[in-house]
Amino acid sequence: MMVMYLLQHVYKTPLNYKFSLYTYGPYDEAVLNCIDSAERNKLIKLEQHVGSNNSYGYHIHAICEDKVVDVDLDYSINDVAEKFDGCRARDWELVAIIVYVYAAYKRNNLLIDKSVMCMRINSLKPHFKC
Repeated sequence: MMVMYLLQHVYKTPLNYKFSLYTYGPYDEAVLNCIDSAERNKLIKLEQHVGSNNSYGYHIHAICEDKVVDVDLDYSINDVAEKFDGCRARDWELVAIIVYVYAAYKRNNLLIDKSVMCMRINSLKPHFKC
């Protein structure tokens, strides 16, 4: 979910998801529907992953050999993967909420500084302290 959010809002990839703020960050059920559909159609394979600190998640592997990949999209996905490799869910959550708050202010043509950003993030996610 976070990768899709960052691709859409940081890398400006036109995915057309309508994210809203949820417990662990931005969420859109359509992302999960697309992943389920791709798995059913044997375009991807989901593999559950358990980390060394008992964290869990999924690895998504493309299994379609003759796929055509947009070079810019391929670069963006690889860039996100490189930058956040090894990050914990909490790290992803913080990055996503920073992007979410910043995008909301920018969308409404409002200026935001560090103190306002910290106050807004803390109001939405009190477990993060600035």
